[in-house]
Amino acid sequence: MSYPLIILGAGASFDCVPEIRHASKERFRPPLTKNLFDKQFEDIINKYSEVKDLASSILASLRGGDNFEKILSDIKEKSQKNPDRLKQLVDFEMYLQDLFKQISNEFGNQTGSNYGALIQEINDGFKRACIVNFNYDLLLEEALKEKITEDLNSYIDSTIKIIKIHGSCDWVYSIYDLFNDIKDPRKFLLENPLFTEQRRKEKTQRICRKKDYVVSNGAGKKFLYCPAIAIPLYGKDGFVCPKSHIDALEGALAQVDRILIIGWAANDQCLIDLIKDKIKRPIGITTVAGNESEINDIFGKFSESNFKRAAGFVGFSNFMGSKECKTFFGTA
Repeated sequence: MSYPLIILGAGASFDCVPEIRHASKERFRPPLTKNLFDKQFEDIINKYSEVKDLASSILASLRGGDNFEKILSDIKEKSQKNPDRLKQLVDFEMYLQDLFKQISNEFGNQTGSNYGALIQEINDGFKRACIVNFNYDLLLEEALKEKITEDLNSYIDSTIKIIKIHGSCDWVYSIYDLFNDIKDPRKFLLENPLFTEQRRKEKTQRICRKKDYVVSNGAGKKFLYCPAIAIPLYGKDGFVCPKSHIDALEGALAQVDRILIIGWAANDQCLIDLIKDKIKRPIGITTVAGNESEINDIFGKFSESNFKRAAGFVGFSNFMGSKECKTFFGTA
């Protein structure tokens, strides 16, 4: 039985609604990575003073022609010697959480979602799939309706497994159990960036879904949470999701017989290495991107002999309903 691996990048969420029916929703269209600091998000950026400084640096470099992920990776490297840079990155995580929560709330629930059509194609065809979703938003979860619950196991317990290897806007790490109230969680996180970074790396840390930074457990303690989000670095060195999700991904890769890439630039070397390590048999790759050059770049990163170019297609909205889509899912 066919088992597809589907990889969704920022381009998939950007193009997930082919016709935006309400002008008010256009402002909250999910951005491509290079557009994370666009002017329509200025009121959110203004809530995060460290992000304003970070945005100034990144936007200046972008005007010089550099790549967003590469710029941020260089800043991450500098943060090892510059605490101010580390504070900017901590604030950036909180900004991303806030931004994509608002995007999920304001842009979601629209008629004609490509994510809804994608899930329908899976159910009409294979009835199962493994979807690696790089997006922080909740637009794909919305398409899956009641199948995704507060329990993170629900992401992998269904026949359609969702692996958000870079985290989600409603995922958090439990950082610290506090006996005294913290009136300003953001201030605490900014004042303790090394502490929070070290605690998140501990193997015992558990990711869960929470709406607030500080949550009482009803026993006189308050637990501080911070965003479980991997900032967009070039060639990230790890995943931000429960280990059980990576185990589920590895198990799925053993069954995969075709790959569909939508709006992902294939810059995450960890995932590419995992795919190449687990898939040694001949596999066809169908790629959906913004233009032919991007399609060719993606195929170039899977140049080993067992990975074959099945099809390339420009635009998520154009792909859905096309003969290439029907061919991939076997629903013609």
